[in-house]
Amino acid sequence: MKILVTGATGFVGSHLCELLKNSGHEVFALVRNPAKAKEFNLPGQHIKGDLSSFDWVATLPNDLDAVVHTAGIVHSFNKSEFYEVNAHATRKLIDALKQYSKLSFILISSQAAGGPASIDQPATESAELAVSEYGKSKLLAEQILNEAPVSWIKTAIRPPMVIGPRDPAVLDIFKMVKSRIVISPGSNPNNKHYSFVCVFDLVQFIKHGLETEISGTFYCAYPEPISLAQLVSTIGAELHRSFISITIPKPILKVVAKTVQRLGEMNLTEARLTADKLHELLPAAWVCNSSKSESEKFKYEWDIKRTVESTLKDYQDRNWI
Repeated sequence: MKILVTGATGFVGSHLCELLKNSGHEVFALVRNPAKAKEFNLPGQHIKGDLSSFDWVATLPNDLDAVVHTAGIVHSFNKSEFYEVNAHATRKLIDALKQYSKLSFILISSQAAGGPASIDQPATESAELAVSEYGKSKLLAEQILNEAPVSWIKTAIRPPMVIGPRDPAVLDIFKMVKSRIVISPGSNPNNKHYSFVCVFDLVQFIKHGLETEISGTFYCAYPEPISLAQLVSTIGAELHRSFISITIPKPILKVVAKTVQRLGEMNLTEARLTADKLHELLPAAWVCNSSKSESEKFKYEWDIKRTVESTLKDYQDRNWI
């Protein structure tokens, strides 16, 4: 297959390009930052461009088979930016590709589009209870995809917390454990439960979806959720580190988030604890039901221990930790 990957130098996009190329597919990697593509030794044919303009579409082959749209933003101090990048740019991309009468289009959405859910009642694909502007922008992107040409095969994949090599987000947790002080938001970390997926399982499911032409919305998550305490203890065991956990009460978190928000709007910080992100940190659980993806004859291989081992080795090899 001839496959376009947007966000090809990102965490998920770079792993996906590697897997698709190694599986014999022809990869067209949309690259905004050539230096990062070189750092990751990104395979495939590099297409210089981004989602602010679409002149680069003319360089794609006439017989393109599929698009995997991984590009997007997770953090911003300006809520309108979420919608511009995650939703409206998706619409513009679809419009730019309407020359293709047949196309498989996979949107990498987010668990945030469905919203939080408890371990007793995990979210199913019908959930549309986004609590953050980020989640709402991803939900809007899913709705925009549904309006794409009826001849296309349209799929939205909602990953939860993604962990794996080259991930800059979970790196912060590894660094806290290494420092021996772990800060948890809002409540006892034993009571906070999350679904997760290893990046290797995620990209395998994307490839599986392309090759079997699945359509619709899918959560992509390892079947067994983890607690926050389980995550940090697993990291601690791999680092051979003991640590202390400190919980920050919700009222203090709200004050800190508002302060960081104001500083960020003045370009005085790049910290990720924004007022919007707080809507995702405070719920007690983000658990989703992955049975629909498993019903597509897909098996998750990477449990939390194996995932943490692989991720830590990569961080150490890169001198990130």
